[in-house]
Amino acid sequence: MLRSFARDEGGAISSLYAVGILVLVAMAGIGFDYGRLMTLNSELQNAADQAALAAATQLDGRDDAMTRARSAATNAFATATSSYVNQTRIANDGSGRPITNLTFQFYDSYSSGGDTLGTELTDDTKGAQAQVVQVTVNARKVFYALTPLIGAFNSGNVIGKATAALDSALCKVPPLMVCAPSVDFPTASDIGKGVLMEPGASVGFWRPGTFGYLDLLGGGANGLRQLLGSNGLQNTCISNDGTVDAKPGNTASAPDALNTRFDMYAGGLNCGSDGTFCPVQNTRKDQVRSEAYTYKNPGAVPARPACDSTLPSGHTNGKGGAPDTDVGSWQTVPSGLSPASAAMQGFPRDTCHDTYSCGGNFGDGVWNRSAYLAAMPFGASVPADKLTRYQVYQWELDNPTQALNPILVNSGDAVG
Repeated sequence: MLRSFARDEGGAISSLYAVGILVLVAMAGIGFDYGRLMTLNSELQNAADQAALAAATQLDGRDDAMTRARSAATNAFATATSSYVNQTRIANDGSGRPITNLTFQFYDSYSSGGDTLGTELTDDTKGAQAQVVQVTVNARKVFYALTPLIGAFNSGNVIGKATAALDSALCKVPPLMVCAPSVDFPTASDIGKGVLMEPGASVGFWRPGTFGYLDLLGGGANGLRQLLGSNGLQNTCISNDGTVDAKPGNTASAPDALNTRFDMYAGGLNCGSDGTFCPVQNTRKDQVRSEAYTYKNPGAVPARPACDSTLPSGHTNGKGGAPDTDVGSWQTVPSGLSPASAAMQGFPRDTCHDTYSCGGNFGDGVWNRSAYLAAMPFGASVPADKLTRYQVYQWELDNPTQALNPILVNSGDAVG
């Protein structure tokens, strides 16, 4: 019997199963709990991604950007009462289902080449410098169901982390740059100041108030001229990364296109039906150009009152009484020279620019408001709180029936 029992192989597998069952249970437990761990990781990572994207939308270069970024992410996706709050269905650490604990870090730059973040910003007043936000979802845990059989009771801390930046563009921007007097220009105290703009002829000539052109789309001088005089500025989006290419040299034809926006024409340009090379609304100039008409044969064409009927030297003979025009240079409105129906007065410059006492191209915002309003038929109607030229200009646009139509000033007009 002993020899027969020793040779019997029935039920031999049960001993192997008894030895291996612990390993099989451990493997099944690890697989089940690992799946729960990966699910928790995905839930926390999704929460971090959404929060980072929401926060990045507020990095618009304003001083309070960091404060608004935290609020946008927290209020939308990390507040228990929000309809869009992220939740975890796996973590069982006693912290509840809503994912509400976020940590924010802000940086002034990010290098994709080295995958490195720039300098961390910890002062909320430096929000204007914040370009990148990194959001971390605070740690959660999974307490394992089966893995404890092999000695591991929980997953340890699991976090979600995401980094985002706002990649914005500037569109329909005139291809023009002006040198500012300070890095933080304009501040609240700069509102209303006049700027006496001068073209920058060379690199060494750049100073506050000088202007130059930008190479937005290429196309040379003609492309630049079209953009300056265009009504739509189509397809002129540029990256808002703080840099732009300046157009070298002085484009002689560019001022002609720019001046059409101020109702001054040269270089064969004309106002088009699509608004290209046309004046902007409510154009105002504080300088005028006088017109003098002369006639060789005043009897053939009725002469204008006070017009000189003699032909100045150097002018062609007007055949058949055709008028010959003598156009003077641009000048400030001469004293007493205005149509009888209404005084002629464009928006004056800052007084210190007229007296050469500004100390530079940027004025102090003090202008002869009372004289401007007194010269206009609607002057008494402009609210007293409209102090700057731009505020008055906006009021005129909002009240077109009271605004003054453009007036030609001629040396022969009656003085009002």
